[in-house]
Amino acid sequence: MQARVEKERNYGIDLLRIIAMFMVCMIHVNLFTVALDASLVGTGKEYFYHVGVWTESVGYIGVNLYALITGYVCLNSTWRLSRYIELWAQVAYYSIGLLILGLLLSYFDILSWNVGWKYVLKILIRLPLGSTYWYFAAYSALFLIMPFMNRVLQNLGKREYILLLAGLLLLIPCANVVSSSVLYGSGYNVVWLAVLYIAGGYFKRFAPYANPVLVGGLALLCTFQPLLCRMLHVPDYLSYCSPVMVLYSCCLFMLLYRVRIKKYIVCKSITQLGALSFGVYLIHVHPWSWKMLNTYVPLLNEYLDYPWWFSVLGGGVLYVFCSLLDWVRNMLFGLCRVKRMSELVADVIQKAVEHLLRRFVPEK
Repeated sequence: MQARVEKERNYGIDLLRIIAMFMVCMIHVNLFTVALDASLVGTGKEYFYHVGVWTESVGYIGVNLYALITGYVCLNSTWRLSRYIELWAQVAYYSIGLLILGLLLSYFDILSWNVGWKYVLKILIRLPLGSTYWYFAAYSALFLIMPFMNRVLQNLGKREYILLLAGLLLLIPCANVVSSSVLYGSGYNVVWLAVLYIAGGYFKRFAPYANPVLVGGLALLCTFQPLLCRMLHVPDYLSYCSPVMVLYSCCLFMLLYRVRIKKYIVCKSITQLGALSFGVYLIHVHPWSWKMLNTYVPLLNEYLDYPWWFSVLGGGVLYVFCSLLDWVRNMLFGLCRVKRMSELVADVIQKAVEHLLRRFVPEK
């Protein structure tokens, strides 16, 4: 009976993927609305500034949630190089495809995008590690060390695991509360993703539970901390690895990762949307897409006279639109049998590595 339950899909994790990517879209739209510009205070737009700061703090943990999900899902999963190659193909598809589209629109004066060939070459040179996207570049490094991390984490006792997490989640955020930190870079690197991977693994191994009302209330309180600091003129540095954001991330993850959904059509919709969420990220943070958002979002926001709901609605529209585009990409990849080709390439690479290891690194 236990084995059968463990094979059931955890739709709470798929729901977390959707929420995390919606949060990312929301804070990016919020960024382009200039809602975080303190000069709005005193101009009759204070409400827009305050809502903007709160919206930013609500959605800022999207990246943290994704890293927690990775640890939860991958701790007991089989490490597959083919899966990484398939993800890389998706990154390459959008890196090159959106670059070409941007150049064409610029050439026909549909969109002004002053970009030279040096910029094009820079994107192509960075493509092998997908570093046009910082998250995928960090994930690439994390992917290589996942099997070794898993062997260690799977053999830790509960007390040892808690001590490890306590050291990482307390010391690293406290060492990174200033913007000049170079060691952890506000969480934009593989070190922080690895820490959250370990935290996600803890949820997978020990399935901690707490009162939902208590956890939900604590998460809500965390979202108001940056706004309270701004209103009291207390310095506040919003960072992926700030203590408050860490607590908020873990609370929201704990609140939703055990959610059980029974209705088939809801489960199907959540699964499909969750699978498209990485594509949503790749589409809307591409340099060309970023240029589009930076150009038109402020204009539309000003035309609507700075409505408080703009970031939430705009983030939702952006999420749905990019999901539709990635659904088309997914269909195209299916027709081109990208998954099968990824498996073949992975098999060749793994056999080559095994041959080199046998030749140059004897086991004894």
